Amino acid sequence: MALYGFFISGPLGHVLFEISNKTFKNRAGSGTKLLQILVTLLVIFPIQHIVYLAAMAIIAGLRTPEQVLASIKKSLWPMVRTTWIVFPIVQTFAQKFLEPHLWVPFFNLVGFSLGLHATTKAKIRQRKLSEDDDQ
Repeated sequence: MALYGFFISGPLGHVLFEISNKTFKNRAGSGTKLLQILVTLLVIFPIQHIVYLAAMAIIAGLRTPEQVLASIKKSLWPMVRTTWIVFPIVQTFAQKFLEPHLWVPFFNLVGFSLGLHATTKAKIRQRKLSEDDDQ
């Protein structure tokens, strides 16, 4: 995971948000901020999610492109839906209170926290199912 973060996730997030920041640089107004949020939600995050899901599928042992694609298709929509709910709030906060060069670490921290929460919930649910099967 550390190698994924260092070599793939970090640079990818940095490049995508740098492109976004350059695209919207020197533009003001709430319409521009809304457009930037939409571009982030509809372009940047789906790219990051697909790369993440593909990497996790490969790490989990899936080897064929069909297996990796099936794994992505299964998990992409719930991940995108959660992002669409949470990140407009997070990005609005970032736009108001953080310098653009701090956005990527901030978004990574929020994403890590959400991922940790989701993983913990999934493990609790899995343990509960396992206990129910044992009874």
